[in-house]
Amino acid sequence: AGISRRFRCVRLQRARWRIRDRRQKVQARYHGEKGGGRDEKGGRKTDYAGTAGTVCEMTAEIPGTMPEEAVPEETAAPEGKSGERKIMTAMSGGVDSSAAVFLLLEQGFDVGGMTMRLLEGNLSDRDVKDAEEAAKTAGIPFYVADLRGRFRREVIGDFIDSYLSGNTPNPCVLCNRRIKFSAFAEHAQRYGYEKIATGHYAVSGYDGGSGRWLLKRSKDRKKDQSYMLYGLSQDQLAKSVFPLGEMTKEEVRIFAADHHLTAAQ
Repeated sequence: AGISRRFRCVRLQRARWRIRDRRQKVQARYHGEKGGGRDEKGGRKTDYAGTAGTVCEMTAEIPGTMPEEAVPEETAAPEGKSGERKIMTAMSGGVDSSAAVFLLLEQGFDVGGMTMRLLEGNLSDRDVKDAEEAAKTAGIPFYVADLRGRFRREVIGDFIDSYLSGNTPNPCVLCNRRIKFSAFAEHAQRYGYEKIATGHYAVSGYDGGSGRWLLKRSKDRKKDQSYMLYGLSQDQLAKSVFPLGEMTKEEVRIFAADHHLTAAQ
């Protein structure tokens, strides 16, 4: 029994060393000279409070990237209908976001498409290309929001801190609240789009009795994503549209095929 206890103690100490080494590597990579640092007690400074600054400042922290105002894919704001009829759709090039665009167009909205550049490398470039091709098929304006700095700081950084603290982070929920329905929406407003749309399977609506916007499950219970949006604020819900909420995945695929969308194949 004594040997067994000593063995467990050794394993526990080794695990602590591995966590310590991993923490140091993470801090050096994500917080080193580019931000963060250590406080007088040797712990990492929590500098996320500063993320309320401009996105341009955050993006500038990443070597080799340009401030968002200088990203070449972004062009001047389009002229069109009033902001209430203009909806910017988050596009990935997939069947859901592409179908959402065509549904909104059929309803008479002035639709724009925008994708978020969140990571470095070829994968992110391919996502942007796929989204741009889908926007061309729909005949709508297309934009790219370079949010690499903000995503790295507000989502990846939070994930690492939570994980190393022994918690179980949920980066998708955090990304929806801080990036897709916040930073993305801010970009949309720059171009005159007061509302945004996504391909989430969820339903939202204003309840006059309570005076609040409600988030509800989608028609397709198997694909429902409302649980990933629970962190959205009332203001975010009021400015968001979920065109696929009253459809099943199969109905979306049929709709996409009828409109000859490449993503439906």
